[in-house]
Amino acid sequence: MEEQELNMEVLAKLGNDVEDLKRDYEQYFMGMQRIPPEREFVRIQGIIRKLKNIYSSNTAVKFRLESLVAKFQSYARYWSRIMHEIEEGRYVRDKFKADLRVGKAAGPGQAAKPSGDKKFDEDMDNLYKEYMMARIECNQTTEGLNKEKLKDSIKKSIPQLRQRYKGKDVKFRVVVEGGKAKLKAVPK
Repeated sequence: MEEQELNMEVLAKLGNDVEDLKRDYEQYFMGMQRIPPEREFVRIQGIIRKLKNIYSSNTAVKFRLESLVAKFQSYARYWSRIMHEIEEGRYVRDKFKADLRVGKAAGPGQAAKPSGDKKFDEDMDNLYKEYMMARIECNQTTEGLNKEKLKDSIKKSIPQLRQRYKGKDVKFRVVVEGGKAKLKAVPK
């Protein structure tokens, strides 16, 4: 009986470690960390390899272990694919930065940003990072979100907000309401 509790405790810790590793990789892919969390990946991989060799007659423990192994392998394939895209220069975040360095347009049919938008771009970068971190902390998905979509959405809403706030400039900030991260417009 005590062995079962120990195994379930170990598996619970392993589940937390896998989620922490997922968060670390997401931060790396967003550019918030400079190096990928490869050491932690290898450590968790070793733990899984050891645990798979331990026999347990408890089906709940076996099922939990196999679920964690499948989850980890799924994440590992995803991370490997993204790392491969980064190495080839096809990853959207890196491609956007490279295009900016070369002076190419930000997207098809768009002109390169004039130097007057530098402050706006910096503010958007900071807002995007803060928003993504808040979404991760609130366990909200970050799939499909990127800096350009956020920037375009805000640019479209600024004229309406200026009209609403009678010509005042509008600043955006990240707030958490009801356990969900949101962007809130605040007049200056």
